Amino acid sequence: MRTNRIRARSEHLSAAPSAVFASEPMDDDPRWDLIAPGELVHVDAALQITRDMVLPTRPATSCAATT
Repeated sequence: MRTNRIRARSEHLSAAPSAVFASEPMDDDPRWDLIAPGELVHVDAALQITRDMVLPTRPATSCAATT
């Protein structure tokens, strides 16, 4: 996959069905769609995509990450 701004290449993925997730459009493909906060995207072995809103609301309080 290559555009004037972005290029992605993978030998491992070129030999098998694969899906690429991008945080911004990589080209003019109308199938690109923003993934909403709280949305889970699943791609199965046949590259069928399902999208579910698993966290429909923001948390009541924010929490800090701990190490």
